[in-house]
Amino acid sequence: MIKICIDVEQLTALLKQGLSTQEIAHRMGVKRSLVQKRMRQHGLKSSFKLKMTVEQRKKISTARLKWNRENPERLRELMISRACNKNRSVPCELLKEWLRNEGIQFVEEFQPLRHRGRYFSIDIAFPDRKIGIEVNGNQHYEPDGRLRPRYQERHDLIVKEGWILHEWHYPICFKPEIFAEAVRLMLSSATTASFDYGTYQPSKGRQRKHPKGDNSWRRSPRPGSRKCIRPSAEELRAMIWSTPVSQLSALLGLSKNAVRRWCEEYGLETPPCRYWPRRKAGMSHEEALLPVQLSGPRHIITPEILAQIKHLREQGGKWTDIGRAVGFDRHTVKGAYVKMARTTGLEPA
Repeated sequence: MIKICIDVEQLTALLKQGLSTQEIAHRMGVKRSLVQKRMRQHGLKSSFKLKMTVEQRKKISTARLKWNRENPERLRELMISRACNKNRSVPCELLKEWLRNEGIQFVEEFQPLRHRGRYFSIDIAFPDRKIGIEVNGNQHYEPDGRLRPRYQERHDLIVKEGWILHEWHYPICFKPEIFAEAVRLMLSSATTASFDYGTYQPSKGRQRKHPKGDNSWRRSPRPGSRKCIRPSAEELRAMIWSTPVSQLSALLGLSKNAVRRWCEEYGLETPPCRYWPRRKAGMSHEEALLPVQLSGPRHIITPEILAQIKHLREQGGKWTDIGRAVGFDRHTVKGAYVKMARTTGLEPA
C-alpha cells in the first residue's frame, strides 16, 4: 500500500508563485483534487486569477448552446461516446496495453465472487493463479493512506476467497520500469487453478436495447403501453359534448386528467362546469352555455328556481351541482330547499 504524501512547504511555495491548482498537481505528480484537499486541511489559499472574464465565459457558453442546437446528431454521438467512456481509466488502460504487448494473458473486469452473489470486478485478473491487480485513484484512500472502509471490505472478501489482490495507486501505471518487474515477480508463482483463457466468455449481464447514453427512446411514442387508441380531434369533440368527462374517462379506462390533456393538445373547447348540471335540469344546449347572472339580489330564489332545485334534488343531485345549475351558491340553495321542505311538511332530502 502506497501512502500519498504532499510536501506542505513545497505546496505553499508553488501557491505563492501564483500557479493554478492544476499546474501544481502536474508538477507534484498528483491529482488536482488531492492538492485542493491539502489546501483545505492546512488553510492555504491560491492567488491564481482566472484568465477569462465573465463576459468571455458567457460568450463561450452562448456559442456552445448555439452549436448544440444546430448540430443535434453530432451532439447525440458525443453524448453516447462520453457515456461509454465515463468509467474508463487511462492508467489502467496503459497497464493493459503493456500486458498485451508483452503477450501476457489476463481477464478484464473479472468477477471472482459471482458464485456467491457478489458482483465485485477486478480490473486485471489472472484467474489461473488467483492474482488480481486493482488500479486505484485518490478517492479509494483515506488522507493517511489507508483504503476507505467500503474498498477495504471488498478487498477482504476477495482475499478470503483465496485470491492475492494487489492494490496499486495509479501513478505506478505511468512508470513501466517499476510495474514491469512487479508483474513478472507475481506471475512467477505456480498455477493454482485450471482456467482456459481461450474459451472464457465474460458475463454480459443485462443487454441494453439502446446505446448507452442515448435517451431519445424515452420521448418516442409507445403505442403498446396505451390503454386505448387516442381518438381524432373530431371524434373527441363529439364525445366531450355528449358525455361528461368523468363518465367518458371511465368508459375509455383512463383518468380524467388524461382526457383533459388530449383536449388541450387538440385545442378543443370543453364544456364549462355549469353545463352538465343545467342540461340535467332540462335546459337546452344554448341555455346551458349562458353565463351566470351575477347582477341583482342573489339571495332571492323565485318559485321557478325553487321548482328546479326540488327536481334536481329528487334526482339525487349534489348541492354544489344544483347551485351551479341555477346560478346560486350551494349554501343558499340548500337553505331555500330546507325552508321549503319544512313549510310543506316534508322531510328534507
